[in-house]
Amino acid sequence: MGVDVFFVISGYLICGGILRDLELERFSLTSFYHRRIRRIFPAYFVLVFSVLLVGITIYHWARLIPLAQTALFSTAFSTNLYFWLSMGYFQPSAHANPLLHLWSLGVEEHFYLIIPIAFPLILKFRKKMIMPSIALAGVVSFLCCLYFGQRGDSTTAFYILPTRAWEMLAGAMICRVATPVNSKLSGWIGMISAFTVVAAYWCVSTAATATNAGTNVEILLFGVKSLGFTPFPGWVLIPVVVGSVLLIRYGSIGIVGRLLSSKPFVGIGKISYSLYLWHWPILVFARYINYEKQNLQVSLIVLALSFLFGYLSWRWVETPVRVGSSFTVKRAFVILTMGSGILASVSITMITTLGFKNHIHQDANKFVSSPIEFKTGFEKFKPSKPPFKQLAFPDFDDKYIRLLGDPKTVPSFCLLGDSHSGAIAPGLDAAARLRGVSGYYFEHRMHPFVTFGQIPPRILDWIAGRKEIVDVYLAGRWLMEYKIMDGIPELGDKGKIDRVVLNAEQAMRMESDFRVTAEWFSKHEKNIYVFSCVPEYYYNPCDIMARSRLMPLKYSIEITERDYKNRQSPVTELLKTMAHEGIISYVPLGEIFIENGESVFMAKDGTPFYRDGDHLTLDGAKHAAKILAPTLWPSTTRTKPTPESIENN
Repeated sequence: MGVDVFFVISGYLICGGILRDLELERFSLTSFYHRRIRRIFPAYFVLVFSVLLVGITIYHWARLIPLAQTALFSTAFSTNLYFWLSMGYFQPSAHANPLLHLWSLGVEEHFYLIIPIAFPLILKFRKKMIMPSIALAGVVSFLCCLYFGQRGDSTTAFYILPTRAWEMLAGAMICRVATPVNSKLSGWIGMISAFTVVAAYWCVSTAATATNAGTNVEILLFGVKSLGFTPFPGWVLIPVVVGSVLLIRYGSIGIVGRLLSSKPFVGIGKISYSLYLWHWPILVFARYINYEKQNLQVSLIVLALSFLFGYLSWRWVETPVRVGSSFTVKRAFVILTMGSGILASVSITMITTLGFKNHIHQDANKFVSSPIEFKTGFEKFKPSKPPFKQLAFPDFDDKYIRLLGDPKTVPSFCLLGDSHSGAIAPGLDAAARLRGVSGYYFEHRMHPFVTFGQIPPRILDWIAGRKEIVDVYLAGRWLMEYKIMDGIPELGDKGKIDRVVLNAEQAMRMESDFRVTAEWFSKHEKNIYVFSCVPEYYYNPCDIMARSRLMPLKYSIEITERDYKNRQSPVTELLKTMAHEGIISYVPLGEIFIENGESVFMAKDGTPFYRDGDHLTLDGAKHAAKILAPTLWPSTTRTKPTPESIENN
């Protein structure tokens, strides 16, 4: 939420300055952008180049590629667009990126590409309409934010200018408000507004955000009692924005005014931009080096280094450029162009060489899989695609329904589930081709239960109507369907995981979901195969293995078989009971990755089986499929597969 306060202050200062210059008839686009370049970009480029240098030194290739992609977008000051198109803010992959924080600067720069042009045009044609125009634009932006958040696309609501502009426009709205009278009432308003902003931090929790639609946050009463989840950003930011607006107006009066004008706060204000630039990369690198083990000592070191590098950047980069006379308009734009060009060249080189995969850290690089391919994701905004237009199943394209296995045979199975079904699908595809069978895979991510409409009715009707579909495979991260985080091991938790026990409501709902789903498919003459969940980790075990080749590791990466069983016991016991009753067939996917009493996350030659803490790589999926194939297709005889043939298919 610090970013939201920053947006309000930025809107107040920059928009206020533009309006004052326009009224005094001294505003110039060239002068405006000259000041922006002097203020923003020298320290910005120093930071990005420094982060790339550190990354090349300590990162393996799978981490270097997304870092280089982010740096490439930063050349156009659009890192917000990179994250919008590729990942949510609260996803672990985003928080491992040392340039994540630049998204907010991208939003701000996009805002100031429009405002210096829009304000003069409005004042030229209708001078009195400037404030109503700001207010109208702010309302429209806020409604866009709410729309995307409520629609479930909180990533769009979080990262782009149309859904964030209202916060800067809120600051702009008060730039013409008269300075308040120095009175007790004004002082109390300042105190209340400061308390509101601070209290908002205690009332919003992101601890369980990863299990709640990516950017949904939990509202806590007095920081303790949960009031449920809500899209973020959205209504939850109203207290922060309003509090920030009032703090700007009344923060110079009374106790708050004296506090904010004290030397420590003034000093922090001077270096605030450089502090903002450096604090996040230092924190991310510290976590990386320390294997995400955060303690007081590490926190104090991060704090000290953040202030040190923030001060050095302010003293030796910001200040000389900002106050020196040699940074002329022409030179500013030349340096901006050259800096962007060099940074783009370095970034593209890192991307095209796959993070220097075959040149540096080769011993570490072999343990990690390719990072998820960057895709623009613009398809979701096409009018012909959901959610703007409901898909009429079956609509065969590679976004929704995909054929697995031998295309020359009649499809006999159907794979449904969450992202874990997507992880195992390539392995089933390879194994099914060799077995001479085929089936469908729905890439529409879903909770694979018929209860509460979790599987879209059209999908159910389509499956029921397909008589050739005999078997239905359900794959999922089952406990996470119920937001149960207990028992997921952190690094070093080997042998420490207690048995997960559900409360009566959770146990009843889980059993109902599985039984009702099995009964529905059975009624439509389908056999149900339920895959157990793979061992889960709060870390990427293959990433940790690679990092251990670059820096010392004192923790065990594996977990014990008992750890796995303790985490999965509520699900596996239910599924095995249902299998014993003949209701379903239990598919021991997770057990494949347990050998000799410990979890297995890579092949003996170092080939990674995991791409994160709970999803299989292509090699991991093929490894599992070669073992599961006889269970899934026992009667097929066209080709007798060998482990080598499946691995190489």
